[in-house]
Amino acid sequence: MCQHQRRLWLSVAALGATLCAVPAVAQIPSTDIWLAELRVVGKSVQVGKPEHVTIRTGYESQPYFLPDSRGFLYTRGDSNGTDIYRYDRVARRSVELTHTSESEYSPTPLYHQNGAFCTVRVESDSTQRLWRFDADGSRPTLLLAAVDSVGYFTFLDPKTVALFVLGTPPTLRIVDVESERETLVASDIGRALYRIPRSDLLSFVIHDAGTDPPTYTFFAWKADGIPLERLIPARGTGQDAMWIDDVLVMADGGKLYGARPAVGPGWLEIADFEAYGITGITRVVASPDHHWIAFVAAESP
Repeated sequence: MCQHQRRLWLSVAALGATLCAVPAVAQIPSTDIWLAELRVVGKSVQVGKPEHVTIRTGYESQPYFLPDSRGFLYTRGDSNGTDIYRYDRVARRSVELTHTSESEYSPTPLYHQNGAFCTVRVESDSTQRLWRFDADGSRPTLLLAAVDSVGYFTFLDPKTVALFVLGTPPTLRIVDVESERETLVASDIGRALYRIPRSDLLSFVIHDAGTDPPTYTFFAWKADGIPLERLIPARGTGQDAMWIDDVLVMADGGKLYGARPAVGPGWLEIADFEAYGITGITRVVASPDHHWIAFVAAESP
């Protein structure tokens, strides 16, 4: 059996069983987004054959699934700037939502606001703040006026957002959207900020001191003031990950690995996409219905 057939469905039965210092425009990488079917069967996570869904030269990254799992928002651009697009999985096409002189990154649906979404906008004076857009990309509205240098973010609830704030070192801050009051949680963090499903915990990564190239360790934070909880060292030099129930999934090279931090520290291989010429996987995200996975990889030569 050839490698492509053998890898059509890959599972990790033993496993038991969801953004970004904005890239400098002049150094924006060439990346593509891939889509694959996802199955969660009992205590097994299975990933299907990947499909290349954004075929163009340039930067396509930061996919985030819509609430109905029909498609995802993503960032597209080149050295002239970036805008936000929506990919429709059923229609198999992309639609441009923003077309601005500024650059937008990290589109995140605001699930309780009729399709609205939030982005990091790099403004004309290089300020980086959170902005809200209607579902069609219209009516941009500044969401956090006082908080600058935002790189990545994730909402903990409609009124609370966790931010990766640029600096030396970068810091994790929890911000109340209405008052803009900030709470400093950790320093020297990476871009990976994710809610842990069915919990009130935020997972994030901290740079392992003295490592070059940098490596990271996953931690969990809860808003009741308890100490940070160490979860698991990241696989390789990666940091992008997603949660599928209690399974933490992340990429290393052209492969996906999974771990259950609550059970043990080991990573097990879920999928090997190298046979498809896929390398350098970064962002990974699962659809809310757990039927699809989108990931970003280096553009094929």
